[in-house]
Amino acid sequence: MFRINNILAGAIVAAMAASQAHAAAIVVPQPPELVGGGATLPAIAYVGSGWLAGTSADVGVASRLSKTDPNVVGGAVNLTPADADSLFGVWATGTTTAAEYISTVDNGGTPVITTSGTKTVKTANPNVSYCQTGSGGGRGTLEGVSGDAASGACTDYSTSPTGFGAPAGGDAQFAASDAPMLYSDYTAFMTNRGATKTEPVQFPSVAGAIAVVYNATGTGFSTASTSHLNLTESQICQIFAGQISTWGTLLGTSNTTPITIVYREDNSGTAFNFTNHLAKVCPTAIGGAVSSVFSTNSNFSPLNKKGVVANTVFADANFNSTGTALVSGSNSVAAMGENGNGAVVNAVNNTAGSIGFAEVADAVSRAAELGASISYATVAIEANIPTTYYCTMAPTATSTSKLTCSGKGNKLVTVKAQSFKAWNPISGFAKSVKVNFTSDEVLSSANGAGLETILAGTGSAPVHAGCMQVVDPATIATPALSKGDYTNYPIMAVTYLMGFNTGNSVTVNTVDGSGNPVATTTDVHAFVASLLSSPYSISSKVKTVGTGTGYAALVPTLDLHAAGATTTAPKAATTVAACVLQ
Repeated sequence: MFRINNILAGAIVAAMAASQAHAAAIVVPQPPELVGGGATLPAIAYVGSGWLAGTSADVGVASRLSKTDPNVVGGAVNLTPADADSLFGVWATGTTTAAEYISTVDNGGTPVITTSGTKTVKTANPNVSYCQTGSGGGRGTLEGVSGDAASGACTDYSTSPTGFGAPAGGDAQFAASDAPMLYSDYTAFMTNRGATKTEPVQFPSVAGAIAVVYNATGTGFSTASTSHLNLTESQICQIFAGQISTWGTLLGTSNTTPITIVYREDNSGTAFNFTNHLAKVCPTAIGGAVSSVFSTNSNFSPLNKKGVVANTVFADANFNSTGTALVSGSNSVAAMGENGNGAVVNAVNNTAGSIGFAEVADAVSRAAELGASISYATVAIEANIPTTYYCTMAPTATSTSKLTCSGKGNKLVTVKAQSFKAWNPISGFAKSVKVNFTSDEVLSSANGAGLETILAGTGSAPVHAGCMQVVDPATIATPALSKGDYTNYPIMAVTYLMGFNTGNSVTVNTVDGSGNPVATTTDVHAFVASLLSSPYSISSKVKTVGTGTGYAALVPTLDLHAAGATTTAPKAATTVAACVLQ
C-alpha cells in the first residue's frame, strides 16, 4: 500500500544524506492521482461547480477537467480545482506542507541540495482528476475502445474531448456513466481489457434530477404569476415529438415564436434517462398521448445508435450544431445538437425560444454565472381539472358552470376540482432515493414499448459475483403515485461509477539518488474501492448532494448474486471492496 508519509519522510532523509555527500537531491514526491471521467450529469455532485467560476459570458469555454490537487489554482480554462465540499473533494481531504528539496550544481559542477520552499502534499487519500467527457466517452475509455484513450486531451467546453487528460501513456482508474453497461459494452470490455483487468466493476452512485430547461425570451411568457413555466407530461412529450412547435401553441396564445429543441448529440447518459422517462409516460400521457416515438436511448437522435430503436421524430433529420429543421410527418421543428449537459445549457441560454433537457444543478449554476436567460420548468402529471357539472341524462355534456337539469330523474352531478402538484426539480427532488440493485446483469436492446430490458447474465460467468450492479431503468422511469399524483419530481437519472476488477495500479514519477527520473508502479486498489463506495456513506461535509442540490443519495437494496438469490445482501461498500482488487 502506498504510504505518502513514509515516502515523504524517506525523501527528506535521503535529501539530507545526499546533501552531506554532495549528491543529487530527491524532490518531494506527490501521491498517486486517481484519473477518471465520463458523465457530465453528476459532475457538480462529484467535483462541485468551481469549474464555471471566472469564465467569460460564453460558458462554452468552461473547463471539463477538475482536480482535487491542492496545488491547482483557479483561472485556467482547461483545468480548475474541485470544490472542497464536493463528494470527491471531501474524499480526497488530508494535506500538509513540507520542504521541497531540489538538486542544483555549483560552479565546479558539484551537486548541491537547496530548499525551494514548501509544497502541499497529501497525507490521506490520493487526489482525484475528473474529466467531463459524457457517459459514452467514460464507458469507451473504461472499455478500451479505439479513440477513447485515457491520455487523450480533456478539452474545455468549446470542443469535444478525446480522453481524460491522464499523463502520456497513463490509464484511467475509474469512469462514470449515467447509463449502465449494455451487453455490447460488456463484451467490448472483455475483448479489449479482459486479459489485464479481468472484468468490469459497476456500482450505482447517486441520483440526479433532469430538468426541462428553456429560454422564454420573446415568447410572451410572463413570470408575473409564476417563477417557472409549468409543463404537463403531455406537453413535454409533444414538444420533444415535434407536435408542439411554437410557443403560442404551448401557452395558448397567438405568439408565433418557434420552439427550438436543444438535445444531446453525443452518447449521453442524460439522454438515456430522459428518454427512459418519455418512453414510459408518453404513450399514456393525459391530455395528449404520444405513441411509438420515444425509446430509451443514449443517442437522442438515431445517429450512431447502438442497436436500439431510434426516437422516430428525428428519423429524417441531418443534424448539425447550428440547427437544422427536423421533420416528422407534417411537423417541422428547429433542433440543435450539443455535446455535454453544459453545452446544452449554454445553447439554451443563448437561443431565444429554445427548450432542452439537462441536469438541473448544472442549469442553476450556469444561470447564476450568466444571468436569467435560462430557467427550468416545473413538471405536473397532468393539467389541473376544474369543478365540472353534468346531468345524469347527459353525462358527456359537462360544463364548468352549474346546469339546470330538467326532466324526471335528471339530477345535477358535481365533479370536484382536482389539482396536480407542479414539481420543482430542486425543491421537489428527494434527499435520498430507494433503489433495488440487480447484480451480474446488463441491459439488452429496447423492447417493443421502447423500454430497455434487463439481460439475464453478462454473457459469461462472472469471476466475482456481485461486481456488476445495475438498477433496472424501468423502476426509476417514474416516481410512485399517491391519489393519482406524483410523490416526487418525476424525471431522474441514476448514475454509475465504474472500475476494474484487477490491474488497479498507478505510475508515480519520482527521482533516484542521482536525480534521474524513476517511474514506480503503485498499487491503488484500496483507494479505488474507497472512492467507488464513497457515495454509500456521504459525509455531512459534502454540500453538493442532498436537499436543495438536485442530487440525492441512494439507499440501495443490494443483490449479491443473480436476480432472485436468497443470500442476505451485504452492505454496498463491502461488496465494492471485494470487487476492486490488486
